[in-house]
Amino acid sequence: MNDDVIYTFMNQHTSIKTIGAVVRQAKADGMDDFDIRKKLRIPSGETIRIEDYFEVVHQAEQHDINILEQFIDHDEFLIGAHSVIPRESTILLNSKTFLDAILFFLNTIQCDGVKKYIDYDNNKILLRMMVMDDRLKDSIYIPVGTYLYLKCLVDYYFFDEKDKPQIKMSLRGGKAPSYERYFADRVNADLKLGYTENVLTIYHANLSKDYSLFNERLDSLARKQYATLCVNNNFFLSSKIKKLISDFYHIENKSDIKCDIDFISKKIGMPQWTLQRRLAEENILFTDIHHEVLFEKACALLKNQEVSIEMIGDILGFSSQSSFTRFFKSKSHLTPLKYRKNI
Repeated sequence: MNDDVIYTFMNQHTSIKTIGAVVRQAKADGMDDFDIRKKLRIPSGETIRIEDYFEVVHQAEQHDINILEQFIDHDEFLIGAHSVIPRESTILLNSKTFLDAILFFLNTIQCDGVKKYIDYDNNKILLRMMVMDDRLKDSIYIPVGTYLYLKCLVDYYFFDEKDKPQIKMSLRGGKAPSYERYFADRVNADLKLGYTENVLTIYHANLSKDYSLFNERLDSLARKQYATLCVNNNFFLSSKIKKLISDFYHIENKSDIKCDIDFISKKIGMPQWTLQRRLAEENILFTDIHHEVLFEKACALLKNQEVSIEMIGDILGFSSQSSFTRFFKSKSHLTPLKYRKNI
């Protein structure tokens, strides 16, 4: 598969569904079939390149198509997702805790061209999403689907109205302000526009509370089937690499060992060039995975006031404190010290 193609069947189906929604809205807004194909640059074929997908969203916004309309009635998100990703949805709707479901979602449902950063504990989940394509950096369309799906998961797991978590969504906005205001007024969520980044925050006294309807047998079968599917289809090598890198900084971070691609390829038992090719099929670089883990580890360590910022840089293998500061600021727009003060 070309490295420019959306690499998982989840992304592929979701993108086709999204483009279908754009076409329907364009027709509802009075655009004929010829104009839809020409102006919105709708791709043909059974596979969709990530570039084509982003281009359709971009052109729809440029031609004033209210593509946010499809999110107004989002109560059926969970059912709709089940038709697209049935194996994943079985696990998502039957996890032991809500937090387990959220982490499974974030680790498996990936979208090329979108970076996710999560910070969580037993009382709070904070999810940042960054669209890497310059055309859509100020569009709320890409992150809002994910945020509303997670909101539906909250309602599903916490069905007691007296025990609902607090949810806040803060979105960049700016490309289609009239439609964005229309959307914000009608969607049933605490949603604010005009922020510097896309952030979803979920608060609750116990996000790890056991789900009362959890079926352990069903969960075991679903996860076994899902694992078999991933192995048979060579999915998520990047997830496996991410876990190995994460484990390295727990138990193997010795001064004479580097967590580089050579180390990881030997761990997996795969030649470097094969590993790089397989990652290219997922449209991701080893460096991107490594940096994502370093940033997540840094955020977690900065919560511990007993660990100095200098020590954190050493633990994560940075050659100097200044290089650690530059790296962290490039990811969060904050210095490590300022980030720690804001926690």
